[in-house]
Amino acid sequence: MKSDEEIGKEAAGIAREKVLKLAQEVKLTPKKVLQRISEGLDAIENKVFYDKDRGKCITSPDLIAHHIRLDSAKLGLTVLDMNPSEKHDVNINGDINMLLKEIDGSTTGLPSKRKGKNK
Repeated sequence: MKSDEEIGKEAAGIAREKVLKLAQEVKLTPKKVLQRISEGLDAIENKVFYDKDRGKCITSPDLIAHHIRLDSAKLGLTVLDMNPSEKHDVNINGDINMLLKEIDGSTTGLPSKRKGKNK
């Protein structure tokens, strides 16, 4: 009988094969995805305003599309496996002094200078 972990790995493999097959059918290639991410890093946009006095639309000069560039940079970092480390919850559910007292019986000073450690 297979363990849950083995079943999970097998299911993930099957799902990956199906996704890759579907991606191939719609011509989604890694090169195409990376190209689009790269294009997003240089994204620009234009704003369009209606000028009532002139009675026509006015287009702004090219503006940097910061939101698109940021999203592309995040995707790029994910693809390159360069994401910064994630924050972890270090809540100790209590008072730090109580935790220190549980560790070595003292709640004051540096651990190396606490009573019983000056030998």
